Amino acid sequence: MKGKKVKNKKITMVEETQIDRLSDLPDGLILHILSLMDTKYAVQTCVLSKRWKYLWIHISSVHFHSKSFSRLEDFRSFMYHVLQRCKMSNLLAFCHHSHNYLNEEDKYTLDRVTDLTVSRRLQELILTFAHLDRNWHTLKKLDLAYSIFRCQSLRVVRLENLFDFGNFPDSLELASLETLTLTRVTLSSKNHCNDLFSKCGKLQNLVLHKVTIRISSVFNISAPELVNLTICSPEFETTNGTGKHPSEKKVVVRATKLTSFILSVDHKLYYFSIYNSPLLYYVEVKASGVLSHYFNNGRYVLHLIDVLRELGNAKSLAISGNILEFLSKNYSVLEHQSSPFRNIESFKVLGQENKSKMMEWSKVLQFLLQDSLIADTMFFEIQKGKK
Repeated sequence: MKGKKVKNKKITMVEETQIDRLSDLPDGLILHILSLMDTKYAVQTCVLSKRWKYLWIHISSVHFHSKSFSRLEDFRSFMYHVLQRCKMSNLLAFCHHSHNYLNEEDKYTLDRVTDLTVSRRLQELILTFAHLDRNWHTLKKLDLAYSIFRCQSLRVVRLENLFDFGNFPDSLELASLETLTLTRVTLSSKNHCNDLFSKCGKLQNLVLHKVTIRISSVFNISAPELVNLTICSPEFETTNGTGKHPSEKKVVVRATKLTSFILSVDHKLYYFSIYNSPLLYYVEVKASGVLSHYFNNGRYVLHLIDVLRELGNAKSLAISGNILEFLSKNYSVLEHQSSPFRNIESFKVLGQENKSKMMEWSKVLQFLLQDSLIADTMFFEIQKGKK
């Protein structure tokens, strides 16, 4: 009797494990799950049963990853198939990740994006391509339709390695945009008083990573709701035959709600101004390139201090070790300068490996923090470390 009970119990357990609990879920929840997946695997669910055969065509987000395919031709063919079959009117997010650089064969992708933005339902747009280190300027320019830059429904936009596509507008008319990330994209303006972001009334997060700025003089970042700003090593290009040196270019930030600012500088410093940002709390400053070539360059040191001074109202400061090292090597230039920061309440050096060098940088730290609330505590800890 006991043997039969054990056997029946095992059969019951096997039956329970074979129950298709996923298919018991309502279509709306299943579609939500499929919309979060790589679309290649979402489509493969069509073989599960008759119910699943056409379910995937109603997904609200597509995620195309070329690395999921052994050949780019197969990737493009699959994407073409999906976009021909799925209900385009349902799509709220279009995410495209290619490990190849942007070229003429991607025109179909850009055209489909245009169709989606014209429909005024798309909320998230991600287009990323591989970085082409050299000769990207020889590529044929591909235009993005103006409907992309005027789509009233877009909330998140990320463009990466689109390089110099031919028709970036003077102004983005994206009324619902909340987060914008641009990486290695060329921003140009025919308008001398360019104001690219002023019509993005809901923009809260802005990342400009190694963008090329093709303007005549001043690059304006004006966004009333901007909270988080990241600028990493922008590249300025001379326009209109002005012949101006990059250090004569200027970035002007006007954002009254700005609270966090991450700035990555390199050897190509530029003038920088930040106006009316009383809520600025966190500032992170790091060097993306090697600054050792500029040791004993007093002009560069003063330029860097001017940039830091524009961030002087911040209360929390994080700074990279290579900047502290650079300033330490040029400390003689700092002796007659005032500290750029006034209200620092918390401070850290980026990089765990740099903590052992705090004593070497004590003079620079004293210069940076001498007018701050934590100055006495910081210098006590440094002196304590020396002992």
